[in-house]
Amino acid sequence: MHAEALVFLHQASASVGTTYDDNPTMSSNNQQSIMRYSFNPKYKVTAVNDLDSWYAGTSLNIQRSSDKKISIDREDPSFNFGWQRALEKGGFGLTGSYSKASTRVTEIDETGRVLKDGNSITKSIAANWSHLLTEKLGTSLGVQYLRKNFSVGNFTGYTSKSLNSGLSYQLTEKISPFAQVSWTDYESEGLTSTNRKSQNYSVGANFISSPRFNYVLSTGVSHVENTGNGRIYSANATYLGDRYTLKAGLGRSVSPSSLGGFQESDNLSVGYGYELSEISNFGADLSWRRNNSLNDSESRSASGFYSRDLSEYWQMRLSAKHRTLKTSSNSAQGNSVGITFTYNIPEF
Repeated sequence: MHAEALVFLHQASASVGTTYDDNPTMSSNNQQSIMRYSFNPKYKVTAVNDLDSWYAGTSLNIQRSSDKKISIDREDPSFNFGWQRALEKGGFGLTGSYSKASTRVTEIDETGRVLKDGNSITKSIAANWSHLLTEKLGTSLGVQYLRKNFSVGNFTGYTSKSLNSGLSYQLTEKISPFAQVSWTDYESEGLTSTNRKSQNYSVGANFISSPRFNYVLSTGVSHVENTGNGRIYSANATYLGDRYTLKAGLGRSVSPSSLGGFQESDNLSVGYGYELSEISNFGADLSWRRNNSLNDSESRSASGFYSRDLSEYWQMRLSAKHRTLKTSSNSAQGNSVGITFTYNIPEF
């Protein structure tokens, strides 16, 4: 027997855009506006044969600001790779990633902290395995190592090592119950380093009500070392119309935080997308998040977009967003509008 020949697929694009933000620091008493100019090239290569699939992708987010005291110029690279192998009754895979981003973007929603613009660097590597024990009963296992560092001293760098496992059963064609268990070991860095562990236990089910409507419900408990137990849950639904898509999600989760230790978060989101024509689309999103940790916060956002294919390769996208942030010491709101042009290079 001979090995199947690899088939390579290349994808590339480049975007250029500008955004006006009337309060990037989300300040209640010192509101200042800026213009941001961005250039974002991307490239991805995929290799596939009979049993294996490999991919590697990279991008570079270049930004320039009209006021560097408020928002620094940025050159943020990202890289990700993966390998997936199909087994007789399941599969096995490896993934890895590296990304650099603005702390103002990554932490405002996650923690509610808005400080001077700095760097957030995230590195991760993970493995996954799945196997069908019977025709209807399946099991899965995953491990991940993640490390996050910050150039801004008010955020705490940390590493987390996690293990998760699950069982799922196809009860009927429309109902598939499941059970999941996960363990996380969190260790913060710096002079005040801490080490904590957490466990999550949940049960739920996937429901397919019709070819157009499906939803997933789950509930469980989370235990954090030296903190105690708490409830976790999630509910996600998707409805596919003739020309539109409606998605909604609600949940409570416990996860590692850059404030030190674990953070409990409540989330609510609703998204709507509508196909105006073969070349144009419209969408809107609403989201709400409440964080309970060393820095309790509540954030809300409402956003919308309009996109249009200008040609076979060029696309234009208009976007607008309104957001609010409330903490124990601050209450602020901000607005942004932007336009982006993207050139998609044909697959080669």
